[in-house]
Amino acid sequence: MASRWSLYVDGSAFDNGEGGIRPLQPTYVDLFDRLGEQAKQDDPQRKARVLKQYVDDIQAYLDSGHNVVLVYPIPEAGWNVPELVAKSAMSGIQNLEFSTSYNRYQQRNAVVIAAFDAISHPNLFRVRPADSFCNSFVRNRCINSLSAEKVFYFDDDHPSDSGAQLVIPAILKAVETIEARKTGAALVKR
Repeated sequence: MASRWSLYVDGSAFDNGEGGIRPLQPTYVDLFDRLGEQAKQDDPQRKARVLKQYVDDIQAYLDSGHNVVLVYPIPEAGWNVPELVAKSAMSGIQNLEFSTSYNRYQQRNAVVIAAFDAISHPNLFRVRPADSFCNSFVRNRCINSLSAEKVFYFDDDHPSDSGAQLVIPAILKAVETIEARKTGAALVKR
């Protein structure tokens, strides 16, 4: 299960605090039975309902015997990364390494991460993209690009092929663990 979890809970665009905030209409998400009420995007009760529904849905899958690979929030960049890299390259900028604050990522995603961390079930497998994107290339930063050839986003929040390659190993490990449980086979160490 993967989503832009925090966008739907918070309802607002990500502001990276460094001049990068993609224009985005407030994203109104609420439960189907509440849609006619028109709660505001910043209503704390609406946010709590949406977050609780995430957790309830995940728990329902787990309780029905399913294995769940839960992909935690992918760091948002706040700017269109390919566009930023291209404009910088055309301007003659040599260093095309861009990143955003890990602290901003933590602030933006704190309630979702805490809610997901509180779910306890043996069939829940957690994938934390921040473990690959953040503090791995630059300390206290979440990498957006390393060069014109290594751009980790398709836009401001969707991983490119290079970005997906950072997360795929953790997803594959979860799937391999699930399959090994089914067959009783030992996991292959990579």
